[in-house]
Amino acid sequence: MSPPGKGAMYRYRMIISGLILLTAVTVGGAGGRPGIPSVKLDDITIRMLFTGNTLGYIDPCDCSRGRLGGLDRRAAAIAEYQGDDLPTVLIDLGNLFELPGRQRTTELGRRQAGFLVSEMSRMGYRLQALGSQDLVMPPELMTAHLPSLTYPPLLTNRAPGAALGFDTVPSVRMELGGLIVDFFNVVDPEMVPRAGILLPWGTTLDEALVRSAAGEGGRTPADLQVVIAHVPFSQVDRIPGRFPEADVVLDGALLLPRQAQRIERGVVMSTSGKGQHLGVLDLRIWPRAEQRAGRDAVLGFQGLNVDLPMEYPADPQVRARMEAFRQQLIRDGLILP
Repeated sequence: MSPPGKGAMYRYRMIISGLILLTAVTVGGAGGRPGIPSVKLDDITIRMLFTGNTLGYIDPCDCSRGRLGGLDRRAAAIAEYQGDDLPTVLIDLGNLFELPGRQRTTELGRRQAGFLVSEMSRMGYRLQALGSQDLVMPPELMTAHLPSLTYPPLLTNRAPGAALGFDTVPSVRMELGGLIVDFFNVVDPEMVPRAGILLPWGTTLDEALVRSAAGEGGRTPADLQVVIAHVPFSQVDRIPGRFPEADVVLDGALLLPRQAQRIERGVVMSTSGKGQHLGVLDLRIWPRAEQRAGRDAVLGFQGLNVDLPMEYPADPQVRARMEAFRQQLIRDGLILP
């Protein structure tokens, strides 16, 4: 998908409208005429905007060709895709800071982490998952910057008593367009060389999804369950089948195609790293009452990754702060002019 400008948004809307309608034809309930979708008026369309595997990138990626990304372009794209009145949530899939061994304990790395968290908070992120790379970062770096977020990071399969140096929550529940949406995050312990901090993710997730669907402690059952997965490729594509309550799986390990697809009953999507794209996933949802009538939660969907090339319009305020930050790093001798 190739922005920039309103032309890209218009094309995206046309693709979304056509493909959501097409999906509705294929999964609509009985009783409609052949070829005509049997769609009730009480379904709800919501949008998820997401990034992942930022790996500390503030400026465009250091790719040999086709440089993409930059926080100023990301902010502009987020504002654009929040502008058409769909109930929208902005989330990050994890692996936020630099790769281990790459400036992770330097002053430059710490400064970049602080700037990144500050700008993402300004953009209105409502959920931060933790990835396998986050969990091998120096605890002092994570402790210094994660509290700057307005919410604790999300990690489902943390072992009881595991010392991470910062707080996590097992799930996040939010209201979106009148729907109750539960978010979970799982990280395969095999991807984290720190023994004892994670439980096996399969059993933990299974139990959490069952409690969410049933309504735990008098809570209302969730209308939609979203899993963020940092697990090996051989297991990601099995999640919808193994855990039938998981309606959406967002892959945090960059192992799936970057266009949404259906696997079994669930919808699965991924996005790229280094801030090169913004994931946009539109979901047409039956509320829980309709699901109890034998329908899948997701009636229709479309998800694409929006490229953020150098010519994409940038947010001028974010760009100005990025330049001021860069000039300060130069004055402090941390980078070259």
